Amino acid sequence: MERWKFKNGATLIDTVELDSYPGGATSLDQVEQYNLLSPERIYPSLASKSMLVANYIEIPIDIRFDTKPEDISRSFNVALGGRIGYLYDSFRKVKLEDKGETVKDKYKSPLGLNRLRYGIYARIGVGSITLFSFYNLSNMFEKGKGPLGADFNTLTYGISINGF
Repeated sequence: MERWKFKNGATLIDTVELDSYPGGATSLDQVEQYNLLSPERIYPSLASKSMLVANYIEIPIDIRFDTKPEDISRSFNVALGGRIGYLYDSFRKVKLEDKGETVKDKYKSPLGLNRLRYGIYARIGVGSITLFSFYNLSNMFEKGKGPLGADFNTLTYGISINGF
């Protein structure tokens, strides 16, 4: 489950989608491409929060080393591997104020994201607490559908706590 928050009220909008709103897309090409645009092109007031949500189901494959395999909960561990995933859900979520009321708009769509993703990862830690990093080798968006037609990958890192 991945969440990307956008700053300054920007949101991910399909350039074709702009046609269905007042002031439609006159200068943008009419092909499916997702750009970061100001939401007032669609919404009557400025968004206070905007995010892109992508949920993948993934299969990891790794090589792991434990200093105490007989006592994993107290063992220092290192893992290197890869994972492959399939996008099963994605949406754009926008929160804004309209006439004094808080409005939340959720737009479910693939949003030009690659349905299949794959990458490499590394983990290092002690017991159930690990530091991890994942680099996505596949492009985040389908070719030519990302913001400004750019192809880019993602790097994720953080702390993982495993209770099992």
